[in-house]
Amino acid sequence: MRPVDMPQRVPLLRRFAQIEGGRILSPPLPTSPYTLRHASPSYMRGYTAPSGGDYSVSRTATVRLQGTRNASVDHCPLFALIDFNRNASVSANEMRLLGENGVILVGSTDWVDGRGGDQPRFNDVSENLIYHFGLYTKQSCAVLSAAACQNTIERNVLFHGPRALININDGFGGANFFLSARAPARADNLSSSSGGTIVRQNLLFLSVMETSDHGPFNCWDRLP
Repeated sequence: MRPVDMPQRVPLLRRFAQIEGGRILSPPLPTSPYTLRHASPSYMRGYTAPSGGDYSVSRTATVRLQGTRNASVDHCPLFALIDFNRNASVSANEMRLLGENGVILVGSTDWVDGRGGDQPRFNDVSENLIYHFGLYTKQSCAVLSAAACQNTIERNVLFHGPRALININDGFGGANFFLSARAPARADNLSSSSGGTIVRQNLLFLSVMETSDHGPFNCWDRLP
């Protein structure tokens, strides 16, 4: 078949699944191993600068949660927790060949006042495989935290991205804890309730493939 005779497919959907609630208990999403691909690109749509770091972000994804409690998603790619989300679990996902970020945790504040709680908190991003992301938007990462806190990012395998693999875009919530697999035993006693986000026991390699400005972690200590 000649290329001119091949069928052409144009993606139209921006996301395939969305749970949006009023800060109430959310049922688990189906956990069968789905393959989700070919969502419409967002790089020509609206972006926002959520906090003091230099990243801007599109507040959407293939799977998007907003206003949920105790949601659980696995075996799905490209995930977004937007504004209020509590105790969500994003685990056992393979995400590859992504136009932008893998998992984003993005909240909102009233200027620099985040006391309203409209942010992702007490969520777990673990045991995911995220690679070959940022194909279109180069200011992207495997896991982005912006105006979010008290979350845990652990036991993920992240590699092959244009910039940092994990980006903490601000100092929201207080100190962040970056722990290696050989961290002392007392590190296990750290709780995300201490304020910052815990990042531990992740395997990171092949970062800043298209830039040379930092390394696998990028962390800004700025107010929202």
